[in-house]
Amino acid sequence: MLPRFLHITIRHGLVSEIRETKNSSVIEVNGNKSVYPNFKIMSSFVDSHCHFHGLGLVLQGLTLNNCQSAEECAYKAYNSPSFRGDWIFGLGWNKSGWKNNQFPHKSILDSVIPDVPVFLKNVDAHAAWLNSKALNLLNITANSLSPEGGEILKDSEGEPTGILLDRAMWDAEAQIPQFTYEQFANQIERSQSELAKVGITEVHDMDLETEFIPMMQKLEDSNKLYIKSRAYYRVNSLNFIDDFIQTNNNRFFKIAGIKLFMDGALGSYGAALDSKYLNSDSSGLIFHTSDYYHEVISEAVKHKLNIATHAIGDRAVGMILEIYKNYAKDNPDLHFRIEHLQLLKETDLHKWIELNIIPSVQPLHYYSDLDSVFFDRIAPKSIDYAYPWKTMLDKKLRLISGSDFPIDKHNPQFGIKAYLNRLTPKSRVLNPSEAISFSEALASYTESPRALFNIHPLSIGSPADFIVINEASSDKDNFFEIIATYSNGTKIFHT
Repeated sequence: MLPRFLHITIRHGLVSEIRETKNSSVIEVNGNKSVYPNFKIMSSFVDSHCHFHGLGLVLQGLTLNNCQSAEECAYKAYNSPSFRGDWIFGLGWNKSGWKNNQFPHKSILDSVIPDVPVFLKNVDAHAAWLNSKALNLLNITANSLSPEGGEILKDSEGEPTGILLDRAMWDAEAQIPQFTYEQFANQIERSQSELAKVGITEVHDMDLETEFIPMMQKLEDSNKLYIKSRAYYRVNSLNFIDDFIQTNNNRFFKIAGIKLFMDGALGSYGAALDSKYLNSDSSGLIFHTSDYYHEVISEAVKHKLNIATHAIGDRAVGMILEIYKNYAKDNPDLHFRIEHLQLLKETDLHKWIELNIIPSVQPLHYYSDLDSVFFDRIAPKSIDYAYPWKTMLDKKLRLISGSDFPIDKHNPQFGIKAYLNRLTPKSRVLNPSEAISFSEALASYTESPRALFNIHPLSIGSPADFIVINEASSDKDNFFEIIATYSNGTKIFHT
């Protein structure tokens, strides 16, 4: 939905009248007019894959993204700790950017922080680095077995190194103290403030931890939310439906579905590939058996819950498509999503079309993957349909977009730029014909994600969610300046 000069009348948070104007925009809320000379209006953005509280956590907590070594991470955790209970908790370390790009060892943390348990997630949140104090409290020893869909890394002596991958990390994290309601509320408020600045009024909160569901409901009940959150909550066990609550009458927090994981990520060798990684004997991890996914999805569709599944490797994508075949056609009122869409086999493409699967893409991952691990790990035969954005649109599939923040930058204009330009900051390029147009990219952040829930932005009766923009003010990263952001007719940001 391209920017236009508009006069919009708002009643009770909804658009009650809308018409084109010539050279200025007018917003009329309950009789009060705001005039924006020379400024246009367009639908606000939806981030279709993110971690809502995570942005606030990064802005307020211990972040390690800029550390150049494991030792620097350890000293930053010591000098600027952030806590979950009595545990030091941080995130963002990235071994791919270190001179020694190996997984760090617990001994480095032990030498700096021996007496306080430490839990540090890596940049893609698929690996955690713990010190010996933390391992002891979690009873992770040489005798501990790696869980299905995860790994406890061990050294040549059979001792845990302090690195936990995927399911092993999640199982451990479930045992450490959770954020308090006050911490969580502060993280959400900081996230909302930052999202409003970049024109986001709605998010699809992926992998919402079940402990946070009542906290989100409390924020809803306390009128503390002004960014809409459609949550796909974490499935921790086959009893996941016990965590479901009815949110249909909520204004801002709604449970939309469940989030599943088929595999891990490229950065931690967890993405499940059809062939082995170029520099490893591994071909990745599949987290559960097919029977498990069938049991979970069949229960979810009974409760009218949409399904979003993380699948990065081409083997994982193929497997979840085969499972979706049993449910998608019989449940046309639900949507079945595949998150990330990084690797795809041509032989699987027809299944996407037949089942009308939703490709959920984080375009900035194209840049970060190609400039770090992609070419070192993926065999040439697997890249013909890597990051196939244009292919999906040409097949009339509904492409929706997000950032996976805080893993990547939350400004949608950065993602739109990536869609248009397949040349990375390090001048790498892959399948340049898969770039898409500005209008197509814009739709993937505005119209397409709302259409999943039968909402048509900037139309009579729709929520008054839009931004006022200055097209004359642009720079190398932004196509326009955001002057104001409106959510349900309320101005939540202005310059």
